Amino acid sequence: MVELMIAIVITGFITSAAATLAFAFSSVNESSDEISVTQAQVRFASLRLKELISQSKLVCAKTDDDLVLWSRDINRDNDIDVEEVIYIETGPDNNYIQLLEFKSAEVWLISGFDSSDKIGGFLLSGVKSSFLGGTDYSHTRLITSCSNVIFTLDKSAPNTEFVSISFDIEVNGISQNYQINAKLKCWAGNLIRGSSGILVSDDD
Repeated sequence: MVELMIAIVITGFITSAAATLAFAFSSVNESSDEISVTQAQVRFASLRLKELISQSKLVCAKTDDDLVLWSRDINRDNDIDVEEVIYIETGPDNNYIQLLEFKSAEVWLISGFDSSDKIGGFLLSGVKSSFLGGTDYSHTRLITSCSNVIFTLDKSAPNTEFVSISFDIEVNGISQNYQINAKLKCWAGNLIRGSSGILVSDDD
């Protein structure tokens, strides 16, 4: 009887130890999975943003929530068109990073945009509202949950040639800072007249 009781106690100890070890392994695996998902998301976002910025013609403006890019000159007219504009958005709480792209602009918006001070206008909230109300648009969320998103430019827009985007992501209670750096390889500085104008030909 005594031997049976001892065997039961020993078995209980072994079972308890095995359960504790299994729980520890499970917690480690969940933590590793979360870290892996975060790292994959950051890698994808870094590649997407670096490519986007490096191929852009100009950084048109930086606001509290957005970085506005003239992403490409689709019709090669050396002029900014609505469908060539991309916003890198961070949200009012700087807690995500996403792209806002436009297409199929309404005629009234195209006409109004053509007659406006384009680069200077991007600093006005009404321009973005007009874009959202006058075009088909799409959002692409690159970083779903982050904080303290900061855009740093080497020079004020539209003379910017280098962009740095920093942000924090918390994983397992630990905050990690990330930074994405990109240089505008297709910078169209030769089209800038003064502080806010766009030329249709090179400066003399």
